[in-house]
Amino acid sequence: MNKLSRLAAPASHDPSSGLPNEPSGGTSGPYTGRYTSLVPAMMSQRILREDILSRVFDAAFEPIVVLQAPAGHGKSTALQQIRSESTSRGIRCGWLSLDESDNDSTRHATHLQKLLAQIFDARGQVALGHLEAGAAASRHQERSDWFVEKLDGDKSPITLFVDEFEVLSNRAILSFWRDFLLKLPAHVRVFIASRTLPDIGIPRLTVANRVLVLHAADLSFSLDEVQRFFSSAGILSMQDGDLEAVHRCTEGWPAAIQLFRLGLSRRLPSDALRRIDQYRPRELADYLTECVLEGLSPDTMRFLERTCILNRLGAQVCNALTGRSDSMQQLLRLEKLGLFVSPLDDHHVWFRYHTLLATHLREQLLNQHHAKFRSLHRQASDWFYQNGLFEDAMHHAVAASDYSLAADIFETWSERLVSDGEMTIAERWLDCIPQAEVIRRPLLKRRMAWALMFLNQRNKLFSLMGSDDPSDWYADSDSLQDLPVVAIAAVCTDDMAKAFSSVEKVSSLSGASDRFNNFELAAAANLDAYRQLVIGDFKQSEVRITAARTFNKLANASFTSGYTDCVKGVTLLMHGQTQAALDLLRNSLASQRRALDMPFATAPLAACYIWALYVTDDLDTVQLVLSEYREMLLKCAIPDFFAVGVLSAARCLRALHRDAEAHTLLSEAEVLCVQGRWPRIASLIRRERLFGATGSAAPKHGVLSDGPQHRFGIADHWMPCGELAMDPQLGYIRQAIRTKRFEEAAAEIARLHELHSESMFISTQLGFGKALLLEARGLAMPAARQFSTALKMAHECGYMRMVIDEGKSIRHLLEGFLASTQAIGDTAIRRFATDALARIQGGGPSAGLAVSNVAPDLAAFSEREREIIECLRQRMSNREIADATSISENTVKFHLKKIFGKLGINRRSEAFAVISGIRSD
Repeated sequence: MNKLSRLAAPASHDPSSGLPNEPSGGTSGPYTGRYTSLVPAMMSQRILREDILSRVFDAAFEPIVVLQAPAGHGKSTALQQIRSESTSRGIRCGWLSLDESDNDSTRHATHLQKLLAQIFDARGQVALGHLEAGAAASRHQERSDWFVEKLDGDKSPITLFVDEFEVLSNRAILSFWRDFLLKLPAHVRVFIASRTLPDIGIPRLTVANRVLVLHAADLSFSLDEVQRFFSSAGILSMQDGDLEAVHRCTEGWPAAIQLFRLGLSRRLPSDALRRIDQYRPRELADYLTECVLEGLSPDTMRFLERTCILNRLGAQVCNALTGRSDSMQQLLRLEKLGLFVSPLDDHHVWFRYHTLLATHLREQLLNQHHAKFRSLHRQASDWFYQNGLFEDAMHHAVAASDYSLAADIFETWSERLVSDGEMTIAERWLDCIPQAEVIRRPLLKRRMAWALMFLNQRNKLFSLMGSDDPSDWYADSDSLQDLPVVAIAAVCTDDMAKAFSSVEKVSSLSGASDRFNNFELAAAANLDAYRQLVIGDFKQSEVRITAARTFNKLANASFTSGYTDCVKGVTLLMHGQTQAALDLLRNSLASQRRALDMPFATAPLAACYIWALYVTDDLDTVQLVLSEYREMLLKCAIPDFFAVGVLSAARCLRALHRDAEAHTLLSEAEVLCVQGRWPRIASLIRRERLFGATGSAAPKHGVLSDGPQHRFGIADHWMPCGELAMDPQLGYIRQAIRTKRFEEAAAEIARLHELHSESMFISTQLGFGKALLLEARGLAMPAARQFSTALKMAHECGYMRMVIDEGKSIRHLLEGFLASTQAIGDTAIRRFATDALARIQGGGPSAGLAVSNVAPDLAAFSEREREIIECLRQRMSNREIADATSISENTVKFHLKKIFGKLGINRRSEAFAVISGIRSD
């Protein structure tokens, strides 16, 4: 234990009476939030927790250790001692103390970047870069891959410490941690301290022997530790019987034992012990705290009373609240005395009071001196505001019930919050301020409208703006600055005509000097690029995409670039550049992963990526993306992106014979559309759901109306994404052909081709429609030539699923094409047609069909592989297989690769057609 003993010595420090070097804004510097990224210093007056250290550094230690106990059990102290021991062993460490702001995805991602910087920057290893940076992803990245890759860049031992984990409630962030801990590299350990048992998949980790959970009983002092504690404090008057009584009455609760020790300054142990048997733990803490405070000087009590309201204490802010100039010396003295004051950093710049002491003092101040309580909070708010620490300033202004001051602070801060995508934080503080204060500040009101829009909080948005019709929001204003928010709101309410007319008016505006105005112009340019795409003007769409990228850079708003990539990805898909579209959307999605998947930014990207994957028939990756993003996809605030994601995902599920899941997804989506008042999208999804019930792989083969579909205010020449995915107009063409209304079908084909001649996607669809029309008219040779042309376009563009979804109506045309081209031998276009025909006939591609005749023996597979094959029979996703077999998703992928290799196939969809032929005897 010699190595461990040096931890008991007090840490040296070089205190400064000034503020740390930090940016004026506070939220983007090293002291983000309250004290999230500060690395705590080792504290004096602490005994070495040798038993805990021995357990966590045991030869067969678990990679994940959770310290779970209520306040006052020494979790943070134990983490500090473990960190110090790890450092002494040459292990690099990173520390993250969480607070409520970490429930914002952008903020938490920033904190994770700083955590990595603690580990790597000092040694110049593993460049971190901006959240948008990173090598292009060659495959779909899962939730925590970016973080795992950073840690895996150097194989030397690393330990992460995460304190106050109980504050996390954001499901996406908790999912990130679950995923990360499952994929934890072998050279990395993680220590988590939490008042409640964290939602990180502990049962699964326990089964895999990867987690050690230390509860309150494990953290409580033993009798031996109690004896050493009082001995180290120089208290010799405690007898063995007294020590046993303290241990029994406090149940080893470290905070109560410390309070008891501090209270001995003015009473004998026997006197102090006489009453503590009467109290329960919380009452005991209050009683012992009173005993401690009674022994302090009036000067110290005045200092504590005036500074107890602070979440973090620095010399200057304490001077401002107390009127004194020696606050740094006072803080250092309190720390030395062990009066529940602990430093938050190695340089002793920021401190905090222990929760038990701070809570007691605040309740006392509030109950006895309410006016003083509010006045101190107001003073603290002024100081933090003047020093650019807006989150602290907001906290104290709200606590003082000075909502006018809070709104002023919020107005200043909101530019950064919204531009940086910290919408969850913006909403949280908006809820703390009376709406009247926000409405009195037009700029703050407009910024909050953006935040609520992106968060899809419609009821709050309409209440704030006074109407559920965006046209009414600025009806009396002639300012073009008000139009971007109106245009985007109109899109979110699926009023495309209003959105397009509004955004067209601001399309000529150039960049502004104000960051937030550039953010608004970026959003407007994204919408205008989409408008041009919908009306079929690809050249102007490219111009507006370029403008959007420029505004994104001026605004330094990374998440709006995700929307730009959505529009660009769809443009590439329409141009037939499917691989480029997939690469762009996959890499943009990976960039958003580094921001921990902000729903308003990630959901549209995931939706467009799912659509592109479905179009290219990459159903395996569709399943993977859907398993991760299903919940987020249903929160997408942009109607057409919502539609393409849901419709493509549902069709993928049907193609994999998971009809019940497809029906459930569509039903949920339809309910959300009705609730959100998206009748156009609800109609598209309802038709998909109903046609799915008939067993059709795509709705175009069901019974359609005799005329063009209801357009819900969409102009006849517009083709939004939702319409492209569902193709109701093309469905009308097919219905006209089936009912022998050939002239109507021909006229509609000609009209759509003229309007959208630049779109390879629409041209290919129309090409198949024209081939079917010619065949229906009895013109076999022209029909075959037209089909060959359309098939070549589909092959060159990668539109495999477009061919498959045409279904049996083109089966004989495919067979005719293959027969007529047999003489040219094995070519790419023939392989494309052969695979498409095999899929239409109900099997997988030709390779998969050939293997299915071999009927491999089940004995050829390992026990684990046979277990996974049974899961495949049940059409389980990778995540479901992992849960069922108690292994990680990465391990599932490893086994699937081996299984596919033995079967001679390349993808999951082929496996479904093969495993039924595997002999089980």
